[in-house]
Amino acid sequence: MKRHGAFFLVLLVLSTWVSGYYADCDTVPPDGSVLVTFDVVDNWGEGYEARISITNGADWSIESWVLEFDLESQMDELLDGTVAVQGAGRYTVVPVDPSAVDISPGETVSFGYLGSPGGAVQPPTSGSLNGYPVSFNAWSPAPPPEAGQGASQWPARVLAPYVDTTAWPAYDFVATSLETGLPFYTLGFIVTEPGTSCEPSWGGYYDMDANYLVNEVAALRAIGGDIIVSFGGAANAELAVTCEDDATLARAYQEVIDLYGATRVDFDIEGAWLAEPLSVERRARVVADLQAQALSRGGTLDVWFTLPVMPDGLTPDGVHLVETVLAAGVDLGGVNLMTMDYGPSVGSYPDMGELAISAAVAVHEQLESIYLALGQTPGPDDTWNRVGITPMIGVNDITDEVFLEEDAEEVLGFALEAGVGLLAYWSANRDQPCDGGATGEVSSSCSGIDQERYGFLDAFLPFLP
Repeated sequence: MKRHGAFFLVLLVLSTWVSGYYADCDTVPPDGSVLVTFDVVDNWGEGYEARISITNGADWSIESWVLEFDLESQMDELLDGTVAVQGAGRYTVVPVDPSAVDISPGETVSFGYLGSPGGAVQPPTSGSLNGYPVSFNAWSPAPPPEAGQGASQWPARVLAPYVDTTAWPAYDFVATSLETGLPFYTLGFIVTEPGTSCEPSWGGYYDMDANYLVNEVAALRAIGGDIIVSFGGAANAELAVTCEDDATLARAYQEVIDLYGATRVDFDIEGAWLAEPLSVERRARVVADLQAQALSRGGTLDVWFTLPVMPDGLTPDGVHLVETVLAAGVDLGGVNLMTMDYGPSVGSYPDMGELAISAAVAVHEQLESIYLALGQTPGPDDTWNRVGITPMIGVNDITDEVFLEEDAEEVLGFALEAGVGLLAYWSANRDQPCDGGATGEVSSSCSGIDQERYGFLDAFLPFLP
């Protein structure tokens, strides 16, 4: 299945809203129509400045608008935001300001850009608004009310690969979503800002004042996707380790949740922090309280824990963490298994697909036992829905553990049959060949094996409902 054509992605921060109809259109708009206009406002030969406006002439709002079009010339710079260039010819424009995603009846939204070359500039063609065809400089039927794409609802099973948000080169998950159709991503990792005791940051590089990836998350939601915010990871310190009390930890978690509008969070707890009792207990208490607060406001907070495993299941420390979380009253969405880096006990070049399945079966049994001991009976099918599987694609940190595309197909088949609730992989950044081909070496930017770009995404994509 080939879907990876060239395109441009425009992330638009709307700065100008104009009431009423487009100034140069004196005609009364047909019922249920929309006007998309293109004007060249300056032309100096080598380049030009243009403006595109969308006027809603319908008596309903155009929700979560997304404008697509072909352009013969080149869009060089968006004047009202930022442009991420991914190819040529096709452009997708989405509002990244959550307050500006809808166009009310009688309202106009517009954006300008600088393009090249100038001279005889042709207007855009093959336009579509929320998937419905529109012409430029003429009234077209408006998208029906249900056509707004908007932020997604989480389905019963989720495919959400991890994005290493501070790796270089930066990973454009919005572009990947437009190119491949994958709507969900797990963004990692939120840790304690170095030099502070309880300030959240992305990997120790970007604190919350930087608004890092806020526009990109809004753009993803505008095209129907969403994110899982992941706290912890293998490096740095998770907030529950450094925050001194429940109140400061709750404020730190809530700051992140509020900034990104997160309704689903993940706690990747590994290494020494898995066995650190104070942080395990503090985190469980605080997360249970945050869930209760979200519920009291009419919202939700879905909570998953990502934990290391062996082929025979969770470690004793992992079991204890799950028991602690449930005993504190957390409504646990599920346990996501890091099916990777097992170590010498599995031998050299093991079948990584079989090992992942073995770990999932073992954890399912462990979860059933834990729930039973606590007097809770979610049922076997519901327990499977609380199991997630996350391999490290390609060459693992232990380099003779290699997860291949055929392993992904094996895990996919098992996950669909068993009713697993989550598939992910580490990481989306690595789902491409290295410059040197099958290097056999671990890298943060490629898999180290012979594969095509998006090879693992293609293998796992049928998991989407």
